Amino acid sequence: MGRPILLAIAISVAVVYPAHSQIQSGIILVFTYTQGVFVIAADSRQIHTGTKPTPPPSDTYCKIVALGGRVIFASTGATSLKNEVGLPNWSSTDEAAKATRLIPMSVNGANVNAVADSWSQAIAGNWRLMQQRLPEEVSREAAMEDGSLTVGIFASVENGRITVAMRRVIFDAASHSIITRTSVECPLGAWCAAGKTAVFHEFLNRTSPRARADSETWDTHPPRTIGDALPFAIHLVDLTIAYDPDGDVGGQIDALALKSDGSIYWRQRKPNCAEKED
Repeated sequence: MGRPILLAIAISVAVVYPAHSQIQSGIILVFTYTQGVFVIAADSRQIHTGTKPTPPPSDTYCKIVALGGRVIFASTGATSLKNEVGLPNWSSTDEAAKATRLIPMSVNGANVNAVADSWSQAIAGNWRLMQQRLPEEVSREAAMEDGSLTVGIFASVENGRITVAMRRVIFDAASHSIITRTSVECPLGAWCAAGKTAVFHEFLNRTSPRARADSETWDTHPPRTIGDALPFAIHLVDLTIAYDPDGDVGGQIDALALKSDGSIYWRQRKPNCAEKED
């Protein structure tokens, strides 16, 4: 693999806190991909908001899932809703599993962009229902960031090559509506992140003395080989856990690689997270 481009893309997310509803939000994903492999790592912490008293974080959340053994999915932002205000409960992973079952495989592969489109429309529909009931909550909280509510990352193999699709469900302040966007912020070969990305930027781009010192521990920075890419992705998540000032990132780190032959290699995975889900 050629040397990855030193480009770090931060996908900001906004989380809503409706009364008597509980939003679960994911915190950090780090990923990179070439035509031959997709690599991703994530922490396990899930923050619960919207109820009083606020429940403690959960450190067992499975942010990376292999759906049907053919589509890798990960999500950050508001990843699920459990509520008491008459709105349906939902989770981004469940919606991704439904989309994977709904969209048939083509002769060329998994139709990952069609899966991503189906997922984003379902998630947007859930947010629109919430907006009908709690419009001020949605618009106020979305305005705190760039309008992003939920981000989904999909990876699969098509025509013998890795294909990555990213979708964002956002609140558009101009039209006061929930819309979906095809996200193309992470080019081939780049190192990218979603969630809390300040520490990721610092260490990837070596913008502080501690980051420059850390970079000296690697033969190349970022690594040139996929053999080093998985440990590097895990390392960036681990650094975020160590240095995040709010303590919002934590738990064990899950990490895998999807190769262009369709094989999935879990470098590390919590016992409660399935190797693959149907």
